[in-house]
Amino acid sequence: MTALSDQPNKRDSSVPGWLQWSALGANRRKDALPNGFVLDERFTIRSFLGEGGFGYTYKATDTSGQVFVLKECYPKTLCRRNGLTVGLKAAAHEEQVQRIRRQFRQEAKALAVLDHGNIVDGGEVIEEHGTIYLVMSYVKGCQMGAMPRGLNRKATVTRAEKISLKLLSALEHVHNSGYLHNDISPENIILEGKRNPLLIDFGTCSKIDSTQSAELADDLIVVKPGYSPPEFYCSEFQKTRQSDIYQLGATLYKAVTREQPMEAMQRLSEFARKGRDRMQTALELHQPLNPRFFDAIAKATSYDVSQRFETVTEWKSYLDG
Repeated sequence: MTALSDQPNKRDSSVPGWLQWSALGANRRKDALPNGFVLDERFTIRSFLGEGGFGYTYKATDTSGQVFVLKECYPKTLCRRNGLTVGLKAAAHEEQVQRIRRQFRQEAKALAVLDHGNIVDGGEVIEEHGTIYLVMSYVKGCQMGAMPRGLNRKATVTRAEKISLKLLSALEHVHNSGYLHNDISPENIILEGKRNPLLIDFGTCSKIDSTQSAELADDLIVVKPGYSPPEFYCSEFQKTRQSDIYQLGATLYKAVTREQPMEAMQRLSEFARKGRDRMQTALELHQPLNPRFFDAIAKATSYDVSQRFETVTEWKSYLDG
């Protein structure tokens, strides 16, 4: 996989979207660290990859030439650079920035313990220049959402089934390790060699307690239309394993139907008006190809939390019959 093109306003399709979040104009970011900048006397930045809500990502190499991704905590609406040092735009932003930094550390802790063949490697944290950098492996592949569309329906379902088993194993490991991912979607799954899925971007993950609910009420949350469960739209709610299960179900729904899942509140509104659930109807059309597989996706994406699988292990057992 290559880095972003040096020519501005051109997107390199070989770079996964999660790395080039905002590839257009990426090379023009005036506040990004320059190529050749050395971090921790080990990592040399080779190119700017992109930006997200809470920071920038860079392609870097270490002293041995191995390639990594550096994720910099730099919420640009709240921070600015003074030379190389990251500072606040206003003192009033202190609490919010500290909250984002705590989440970076949470992501690092999660990646450090999540040793699984279908989860991205990472976990090292570097603190320099007034901010935090997270070191992760550089993944070669494409987003799950960019899977080729040339296959017929049966072949598409067969491939999605194989991928789903690996993703279920990865999510089961996440939960058994005491974490929730909170942001599962096609763009946060990279396919290595178009076959091996890697769960990435634990930027909003939560530590869970003995009840399997998120421990912290103030951790960051991303609402992603079509993939966020309905409870994410409530003012007071608990993130649980079943929230992740909904997101994975919606991701698999997209893979097999090739349709964008309905946004949760729109889905509820349509059901109230028409008495039918469009997502469930779409799954029923494909069901003859593998009834149990599609029934499982329908159960995972149930609007009612109590109707979903309680655990990933239960989902896997259901598939086994």
